[in-house]
Amino acid sequence: MSVAVIIAVVMVAVIVVALVVVVVRRQAEQRQVVRDRMASAATGHRQEADALAARAQELGPEAEVLRRKATEAAASAELQVARAKELDAPATQAEQRALRARQGAGRHDAQAAELEETL
Repeated sequence: MSVAVIIAVVMVAVIVVALVVVVVRRQAEQRQVVRDRMASAATGHRQEADALAARAQELGPEAEVLRRKATEAAASAELQVARAKELDAPATQAEQRALRARQGAGRHDAQAAELEETL
């Protein structure tokens, strides 16, 4: 082989190696950019998760108080319904007595009117 061919082969090899080095560096830089973006996104998500966890801890006691009040209100409502049912029968009986009293008053009024006419 001639010296020129050897030099050409060496130059081509050097150029190929240089291109490979450049491509490998670019790929490494791109991977680093992707890693940095992912790390930034992970940090953002971690901060959001921490903030939401803190919010959940703050809301936990409030939810517990509200749940207890709701349970108490439901129990109170059940008692009120039971009391209303208890009062329903006496109310119906009172209404029936009032109706009979009105009917009796009507009959006595009619009888009084008849007697007044005969006077």
